[in-house]
Amino acid sequence: MRRILITYLFSFMFLSQSFAAKPTDLVLLLRVNPTDKTKIYAQFVKDTVIAKDNNTNKTNMPNYHVTAGWIINGKSDKNLENMMKDELKAESPIDYFFGEAGIYQVSPSCPKPTPNNKKCTRNAIVLFPDESTRNELKNINLKLALLLKKYNQDYHTNFKMYADITPENYTPHISLAATKKVLPKNREKAVIQLNDKIKDSSFKYTRIK
Repeated sequence: MRRILITYLFSFMFLSQSFAAKPTDLVLLLRVNPTDKTKIYAQFVKDTVIAKDNNTNKTNMPNYHVTAGWIINGKSDKNLENMMKDELKAESPIDYFFGEAGIYQVSPSCPKPTPNNKKCTRNAIVLFPDESTRNELKNINLKLALLLKKYNQDYHTNFKMYADITPENYTPHISLAATKKVLPKNREKAVIQLNDKIKDSSFKYTRIK
C-alpha cells in the first residue's frame, strides 16, 4: 500500500470536553494543523457516507488529533500539568504516515473491551498510522508513562492513565467519526471508501515547521 505522508504540527492542549473524558482529566493531544485538517476533511470525509450520516461539513469539522496521553484527574495538579506540557513541547514534529482505515474499539475503563459490552465500549471510524509512525507515537506515550511513574514516586501521588492509553495497549489513530454517528449499514462501506482513498489518493504530504 502506498504510504501517504502528512506532517502534523504537534501542539499541546488540554481538553475538558473529549471522548469520554471528565473536566478534571488531563488529555494530552497532538493536533493536526489547520491546513492538514482541511485536507483530511476534503480527502477522507467529504462526499463519503461519514459526512452524509454524521452531517459533517467544512464548518463543523472535528479537531482531528492523536491522543498522546490521558491522565485521570490530572488537571487537579498544576505541577503535573506543566511538566507534561513541557515534555510534549520538547518533542519534535512528527511525520504521520497513513496506514489504513478501520473501526477502532477502545475503552477507557475496560482493559479488554468486547463488542457486546456496550457500557464499556466506544467505537470510532479511524485512520491508523503505518508501523513506523505508530512506533514513534508509542515512544512518546512511553516517555509520558515513565514520567508519570516517576512523578508519582517523587510526590507520593497515584495518578493513572486510562487502559487504552497505556503503552502496552496504546493504539494511536485519528478519529474521523464515532460509529454511533454513522448508520450501522454504512460503517463497513465507510471503511472501504476510506481505504480506497488511501490507496489512490494524490494527497501526498504537507510539511510544516
